[in-house]
This record gives sequence, C-alpha cells and structure tokens, in this order.
Amino acid sequence: MGSSVSDWYAISLSRYKYDINFSGCIASLDNYTASENNLRATDMQRIAITYTAMGSKSDYINIALNNSIGKLGIMSYSYGLIMLDCGAYYGSMTRDEIIDQILSMQFSDGGWGLMQNSDVDVTAMTIQALARYRKHSDVKNALDKALNYLSKRQQTDGDFTSYGTANAESTAQVLLALNTMKINCKTDSRFIKNNNTVYDGLLKYRRSDGSFSHTYGSDSNQ
Repeated sequence: MGSSVSDWYAISLSRYKYDINFSGCIASLDNYTASENNLRATDMQRIAITYTAMGSKSDYINIALNNSIGKLGIMSYSYGLIMLDCGAYYGSMTRDEIIDQILSMQFSDGGWGLMQNSDVDVTAMTIQALARYRKHSDVKNALDKALNYLSKRQQTDGDFTSYGTANAESTAQVLLALNTMKINCKTDSRFIKNNNTVYDGLLKYRRSDGSFSHTYGSDSNQ
C-alpha cells in the first residue's frame, strides 16, 4: 500500500460494499506512512481517502487534512475537497474557501487544467469535487460551463483525449464526473457523438482478456 495503483484498488473495492477485511492493507499503509516523509499533497490526500475507504481512523488523516489542501495547485484543491467530504472532516481550509478558490481557477472555456490550458482529466475530477455543491448558484454556473467544455471535447467514438492523446483514463474520469452529476450517459445528447456514448468510448479500450489498455491497441494497464 502507498502506491497509486494499490490505493486506488482499495478505494474501488470498498465501493462494491462487499464485506472486505482490509486489516492487512491498513497495516501495510501504516508502515508506508510511518516511513515516508515529504509526500506530494495529492499523494497525502489519496492516502487519507484510502484510509477512510478501508474504515480506518488513522492519525495520518489529520496530517493530510492540515498539510495538503492547496499545496499543489488545482488538483490539491479538488482532491482536498473530496478528502474532506469522504469523511465529513475539517481541515486547514473550510469548504467554502476551497470552493471559492476552485471557481477562481476556472478558465474561460469552462475547464480547469494544471497549466494554462483546460484539460479533460482535471476538469472531470474537479466536477466530481464540486458536484455535491451544485445547488449553490455560483457552483452550478461553473459546472454548467465545465459540462459544456467536456461535451465539446468528446470524440466521435465516445471517448476523450488528454493533451492530444485519446485514452481510457480520461474517458473513465468523465464517466465518474457525469455519474456524480446524475447525468445519464446513455440518453443525454450532450454526451453522445456519432451515436456513441461515453460507455462505448470506454469499452473501446477493453481487451479480449477483460482488462483495459490506457491507449487504444496498447497492452493491459493496471
């Protein structure tokens, strides 16, 4: 535990709500956090989300809550808000402060990005962070613009690109974003291109053995 792949596996498994014994994973993550210093803000936030998903109340959660929000640009605000909400936590910034900061970082085309341009992955993750606050008028306006940006970026196969490369990850992030917004990808015309939905776009990357590749035609990717 402590690697991006392992942590996201644990988070994904927890969402199935099976009766999973995560004690071994928690112990492994305890060992990792005890030995690692100077982690990136988003890594700290992922670990805190992982602990919560596995049912742990590790002291490391408080470390992440108080030392990571806003320390690494837009993603540390978006992940930070998700981290707060996954356990009804309170951190170094209030939810309103984080939301205001996120809204101030939206580009004119409706997206968010790591650099000076909007990116599908970053925009989709930011939508996931803001979705539960969509009843606030300023948040709703920002989300409407972000959804319009994603709709324009959808490819004719139904999938999405990031920095010029069509890939499964970007497509999956959009699927998650639309799900948090309670948008039906099978019927919403904004996200159907050439009769292909986001589901169709994601299944494009499914290999014969059931795994998925990151880019079309490449090897399986965890």
